Amino acid sequence: MATDTETLLRTLRTGLLALVAFGCAGLGLELILLEHWEEPTQWPPLLLLTGGFLGAVALLVRPSRAAIRIFRTVMVFALLSGGVGAFYHYRAN
Repeated sequence: MATDTETLLRTLRTGLLALVAFGCAGLGLELILLEHWEEPTQWPPLLLLTGGFLGAVALLVRPSRAAIRIFRTVMVFALLSGGVGAFYHYRAN
């Protein structure tokens, strides 16, 4: 039988994954509406947001070690891409 702590942690993980999926979908939609695909340097955020959304949904539906590894890898690349994107935006302004 699961303890209260395990139940709380499971609920928090599920909520955070749902929040990541919702955030990826919302930000991806925003970038699409802003036509953020004009140059090849603008594609990685769209691809990584798609990967983040699919990874979060996969973990919500059927968690596995492989899904966790893939999701973590996508999130690391998203973090790096965010830093590069901040640099490009700073340089453009």
